[in-house]
Amino acid sequence: MLIEWHDSLRVGFEPIDREHQILVALINRLHDDVIVGRDRDTVEEGLFTLADQVAAHFNHEDGLMRTWSYPDRPGHLLEHRRLIEQLDILLDGIDLLTGPALIEAIGFMDRWFTDHVVGSDARLGAYLRASTASAA
Repeated sequence: MLIEWHDSLRVGFEPIDREHQILVALINRLHDDVIVGRDRDTVEEGLFTLADQVAAHFNHEDGLMRTWSYPDRPGHLLEHRRLIEQLDILLDGIDLLTGPALIEAIGFMDRWFTDHVVGSDARLGAYLRASTASAA
């Protein structure tokens, strides 16, 4: 297991926290598949599944930011765009990657995810909690 889910990864907005837990599980599964030497097709399928879930999650966050007029939406979207670009590069070159290169790429995703959740997503979660509470 690469990422252990713990309270410091919670942003306090349940729909986002649920999606983050799914992403953590997918990153961990991909990491474990590479470590134990699963076949290439299994690893590629895991990577494409992760990329699809990341895109769906980012779209969901963008919808929430638009709906609740999140003031740092442009900066948050830029962070998302940069990760999508990195994932696209990884997916385009998947046939050329060896186990060590995949482990390095998965490590990058772990660091990016953790930094983004603890920083940007925590701020978004606080904003959404305050916005939805004041609207109730």
